[in-house]
Amino acid sequence: MRRLGRYLLALLVSMSTLLALPAGVARATTATIPFNGFGGFAIDPANGHIFVSGGAGNDLVSVYDLSGSFVTNVTNLAGASDLLLHNGIVYVAMRDAGAIGRIDAATLTRLPRFGLGTLSAPRYLAWASRRLWIATCSGTGVIASIKGNGSGLVKDSGFSFAGECENLESTSAKPHTVFAAGANLGPTTLYKLHASSDGSLSINMSVWDPGIEGCGSVEGMAIRHDGRQVLLACGYPYFVEAMSASALGSARTWPTGPYPVAAAVSADDTQVAAGVWAPYDNDVYVFPYQSQTPTFTYDFDSSSEELQDDAVAFSPDGNTLYAVSSDGTNSTLHVFDLTA
Repeated sequence: MRRLGRYLLALLVSMSTLLALPAGVARATTATIPFNGFGGFAIDPANGHIFVSGGAGNDLVSVYDLSGSFVTNVTNLAGASDLLLHNGIVYVAMRDAGAIGRIDAATLTRLPRFGLGTLSAPRYLAWASRRLWIATCSGTGVIASIKGNGSGLVKDSGFSFAGECENLESTSAKPHTVFAAGANLGPTTLYKLHASSDGSLSINMSVWDPGIEGCGSVEGMAIRHDGRQVLLACGYPYFVEAMSASALGSARTWPTGPYPVAAAVSADDTQVAAGVWAPYDNDVYVFPYQSQTPTFTYDFDSSSEELQDDAVAFSPDGNTLYAVSSDGTNSTLHVFDLTA
């Protein structure tokens, strides 16, 4: 219903958006991904790889070099969804298997998975207090956690959500903090959570319907690497918004038009990428962090090709942007040269 609503409203606004910012110049390369859909990115600067997963219904993670050339597939990762790189290991939320998969980032080989007991549908991952935090998305959403070696599973941190799936973000700049926001219900609540090494969570702060115009379901979420702000891409309003990590109040916005679905921040925190579900307009934007004027925009040039939720990421040096789109049958990895 959410996708249908987006499409119907897009038809109504298409005539007014056709004259918006022009599409980016031809400085993109593409690679066909061997699955349809999108689950998550992990960028590995040490070994020069980008990992891409396909989400529910897919069982592999595809690996590319930083220029977008295919390297290999890592298979037998049922429902590979969110990806998180920590200490040379890519952790994989196996949504269709109720487990956490692992990939050795150096050798690109699959490591033994971690079971989650009776928990099902792990979707989002974060790292804090020497634990992997896992948001499950089946029935009542639960945030669980496990140590990096697979021991110490805590199935319920004491923080659960009826009928809701929580998008998670963390950064090493705030090693005991996890940010959470509802990914499938709106208006959402944005939480700043204290993560304990025993696997429990407590609410430091929360705000319902955050931002200057509120926030529907959080399609995309990112955090500055210095931990100062959290970025939200909500279905509404029609901009990506940075929220202060200290007070969860609005800090700045970047205008995109309907309907924001993705956000990313470069490693040096000087650029922000925004992605939208826009059949008739630009799909991808890049802004200087301090400006509302984009330096790069791109239109997939097809009303059937949609940017996937949360599917934008920067290269380690910030000179390249990656995005994943799908036409409903095939997914494509787009590699944008931001220096051309």
